[in-house]
Amino acid sequence: MELNLRIKPRKRLKRDKLDVLAVPEAPNMTWSIDFMADCLGDGRAFRLLNVLDDFNREGLGIEVDFSLPAERVIRSLDRIIEWRGKPGTIRVDNGPEYINGKLLIWAEKRGITIQNIQPGQPQQNAHIERYNPTVRHEWLDRYIIETIEEAQDHATQWLWTYNNDRPNMGIGGITPAQKLKMAALVLRMHPVKNGGITRRNGRPAPRNENVPPIADSSLCASGQLSRVGSGFSWMNVGGRSRADP
Repeated sequence: MELNLRIKPRKRLKRDKLDVLAVPEAPNMTWSIDFMADCLGDGRAFRLLNVLDDFNREGLGIEVDFSLPAERVIRSLDRIIEWRGKPGTIRVDNGPEYINGKLLIWAEKRGITIQNIQPGQPQQNAHIERYNPTVRHEWLDRYIIETIEEAQDHATQWLWTYNNDRPNMGIGGITPAQKLKMAALVLRMHPVKNGGITRRNGRPAPRNENVPPIADSSLCASGQLSRVGSGFSWMNVGGRSRADP
């Protein structure tokens, strides 16, 4: 005897929608840092520490060495802060260097928030996750590197080209240096005051134009932003021309 049994439908799994990674409204609001690994020509492994400003996708630094413990991470960030100004937040994954007590103590003294992404969720740090393959494709995999000094030299030269000459589609097809210069012009027209942009006539800007104030020290990608009165100006650094391509 055949029985007409009802087949129970499969329950569809509801997947959480991915959160869109917010783009900061000004430089130095959020930096992202991450590690990469590679080998020298003789097989010895080395590491790279990449630092990125999420606002204009500017590469702030690439540190190269055989070992990059928390102390080296802190030293590298301090060097960048000297010329760039400190960030409000640094977004990191859950590597041992980032959850190290020394880094957390350093960040607290500096007034910087360390924001850890969730384990297994690299898309929460998508800006630097997209940047890392660019580093590998455009110089790291192109050469047989024999020494750490050679790797650091390649990194330094490529970083200048990336920030100044290479259009970035993630920021509208302009270079990181161009976007930083545009931010300087906005700040010159609408100086930062009391945590928001203020118009020349002294009236507060509309809510959607408010951005947190940029760190007091200078900002630099290809050139340098320095305080002039209540605004910022664009300056040349290191004797090189910083004109837009």
